[in-house]
Amino acid sequence: MLKTLQNKLLLHKVMLKNLQSQLLTLLVLSTTLPVTAVGLYGIHSSSQALTNLNINQVENDIAQQTLKIEQVLGKAYSDVVMLSEMPPIQGIVRARAGGGIDQAESQGNTRTTYADWVKRTQKIFRAMMAAQPQYESIQYLDEGGRELVRLQSASGEILPQTATTQTNYAQSLYFQPALQLKSGQVYIS
Repeated sequence: MLKTLQNKLLLHKVMLKNLQSQLLTLLVLSTTLPVTAVGLYGIHSSSQALTNLNINQVENDIAQQTLKIEQVLGKAYSDVVMLSEMPPIQGIVRARAGGGIDQAESQGNTRTTYADWVKRTQKIFRAMMAAQPQYESIQYLDEGGRELVRLQSASGEILPQTATTQTNYAQSLYFQPALQLKSGQVYIS
């Protein structure tokens, strides 16, 4: 009988251990699943928040770059208009119309020629290109698409274009809107 009782006691211990194991497993599973679900939801939410933050940052960066580009283009537009109104460019236009001599500048023996105005313009262009290296080329065309004057900068060296290298851009697509301008209007491309 003692033996039977010991066997029963041993059996109950084993069953108790088995029950403890099962309860522990159930407890672990019942806490792990919700914690895992909350963790996964947190990871997803954080990931979504970071994605939204990154998208907002990229949009902000694009807006700032757009503003900078608009400022640079606005400055370039102002520079080109200012240059076009300067006496050398106007002298080139008058000299071209006057057969190579600027009649408005002719006084007695002193006559300002197309070449004189080109040299003056090149000095101004050189100064502008030295001060503002973003200009790789400054070029003015007449109303027929013929080059009035151009100055190009290659590898930091400023190369003036001579009358023999002048090109007619009248058929170029980018010049077509300029053909619609009225006298004295400026088109920038």
